[in-house]
Amino acid sequence: MIDPVLASQTFATIVGLICNYKQENNSNQSFIQYLEQHRFDDIKNAIAGTQTIQDAVNQLLREDHAQILAKLNLINDVLTQVLSKVTGFEVLAQRLGTGATISPQALTILIVFSRSSAEQIALLDPPQLILTPCGGGIPISEPRFLKDDLNALESFGLIRLEYENGRPFYSLTRPGAEFAKNTNFEPPSDSVEVI
Repeated sequence: MIDPVLASQTFATIVGLICNYKQENNSNQSFIQYLEQHRFDDIKNAIAGTQTIQDAVNQLLREDHAQILAKLNLINDVLTQVLSKVTGFEVLAQRLGTGATISPQALTILIVFSRSSAEQIALLDPPQLILTPCGGGIPISEPRFLKDDLNALESFGLIRLEYENGRPFYSLTRPGAEFAKNTNFEPPSDSVEVI
């Protein structure tokens, strides 16, 4: 299994080098030659050793520089939001990030779901969330932002949307359970209703 710290460092380095390469407009030099010239042999070997990584790098090299920067800003926003709620990373995320955060309502939904024995959350109208099959509900403090909060949790990969008979249900993902376990946020004490 790949060391996650090493993988994230390699990813960040490759993306940074692609941005530098594109910024320097080395149209007469391949990216691999650029890496050789700047003595990034480990990165060059990591790219050359795996077809999947080569394909991904080539795709990024074909994209416009502004598109890459926009995607990096999006990654930064998502990472900042997640790290701002993980114990030990909150100050770093606050200082280096954009200041965006996951709403307290979204965190409450995720944590209550994770701590329950429920397999899914059912979204009903009028807006309410029901834990299934165990029963009980998660109080909604801001109904107008419920779909926005559920979409945010889904976009971060913390929950997964599924449909059964046309009705939306949400399942907890492994990263969602891990995040809920490690967050420094504590939901209000009345955050689970018995139905």
